[in-house]
Amino acid sequence: MLRRSIRRAPSGPSLRRLLWGLPLLAACGARSEMESGSRGVGGGGGHGLAGGSVTGSGGSPASTGATGGGASSSSGAAGASSSSSGAGAGGQDAGPVCALEVIPPLGFLDGAPDGPSESPSLATSTDDGSQVTVFGAQSVDQASPNASLVYGSLFPWLSWPASGAIGESVAPGPTMGASKEILAAPLAGNRFAVLWQESAALWYSFGGSGQGFSLGEVIYGGLSRPLFAAPNPKGHLVGFQFPIDSPLGLDGLGIGTMDDGVYSGTAVVGCGVSIAASAIAWGADWLLATAMSQPLGSCDLDRIGPPTHVQVTRLSGGAPVEVEAAWDESTPLGSLELVPRSGGAWMVWDYAGATSTPIFARTIDGSGVPAPESLPVTAAGETAIAGSLAVDRLGDALLVAWHAPGGSIVVRVIDGGGAVLLSAVVPIDGSAKGAVSVIGAPSGDAILVAWAEVPPNQAAARIRIAKLACSGG
Repeated sequence: MLRRSIRRAPSGPSLRRLLWGLPLLAACGARSEMESGSRGVGGGGGHGLAGGSVTGSGGSPASTGATGGGASSSSGAAGASSSSSGAGAGGQDAGPVCALEVIPPLGFLDGAPDGPSESPSLATSTDDGSQVTVFGAQSVDQASPNASLVYGSLFPWLSWPASGAIGESVAPGPTMGASKEILAAPLAGNRFAVLWQESAALWYSFGGSGQGFSLGEVIYGGLSRPLFAAPNPKGHLVGFQFPIDSPLGLDGLGIGTMDDGVYSGTAVVGCGVSIAASAIAWGADWLLATAMSQPLGSCDLDRIGPPTHVQVTRLSGGAPVEVEAAWDESTPLGSLELVPRSGGAWMVWDYAGATSTPIFARTIDGSGVPAPESLPVTAAGETAIAGSLAVDRLGDALLVAWHAPGGSIVVRVIDGGGAVLLSAVVPIDGSAKGAVSVIGAPSGDAILVAWAEVPPNQAAARIRIAKLACSGG
């Protein structure tokens, strides 16, 4: 039983002694061969924004030290040796050249333009970032608990569909479960990968334009929630949350590597009452950020609780190399994301336990050490709907999007010192449902954001995609 994998930790648990490397027994699907790409894949890349000081209409600049009207972030990271004051290792970010505007019309997957569809997830699907694939969960009708995994690809930075329609394909294989969990990621070789939850298994599937869709492999045989898929030239480091003991509300964090279509198996690396985690490629290794009730690698039953202990760890081959920083937050984290930037990374999070939350960020230097001070992404008095956070990079700047209370999508770009470079509000029709997904153009001059909305007086959600670019450009 999985329960037996939980060990009581002695005082001062060792990262390597406890859970790390403990295998998770899970159902395995048929293996599929996957060719390795010749080029690695990462974040949005690009040249960034340059010149000017314009903030797009509808945005409100974040003021230094603002808490957004919610839980405050701790000001220091225990063990962090960085002397950075928030500028990070990527050099000084340039200012903007334009205000953002939505390029009409809004996009939609043409299989069910008015739903029921939800859980959008965007990923670049060519190595140069020119093509983007949109994934979603599409139900036969609103009463059905199951849905099909659907997707469509376009070249949004070159042209935008005049009608808004994006050609849709239905992924082969089983239907999705009621949770409708989808997490898409780029895959080298002009392909995409997608983690998705069917009724009884978590799948890793992949494909690309002219390459079809491979169902791939089951990486966990049960209900779960995909947390990240960090790319490398051959595949991904994947992470997911799964239930260990439902009566206790105890969840586990499982990670594993997918290389050339072969899954390494899952290691259980932590536990808690809910988990937040993210990872990115870090040279030949990975950088992993986690929020649990206790340090990564331990599962002490006496310390099980909400995710307030934040840790940044460098991994090599899926195993820990060094804990770069760790600190405790007074409020449990809800979402936690890592985004690469030149010479380092961004770390972004929101909080759980309320319907709306502030959003904070820290830069991470080239050694993997977070800056000691947190930067507010939301302004004083401004909040995001909990669980709606999405991030990417725009050049070396941080691109963040979220559902705002009251019915809109906020898109914001900040530099390494926390100054707002761009901010815009995208109205939605009705109420928001689920998380947002966002991608920055490789050139750094356009943004794609996707969301699910429930129109007034309707029960079914529908997916919408907006392109934002320079006003008049």
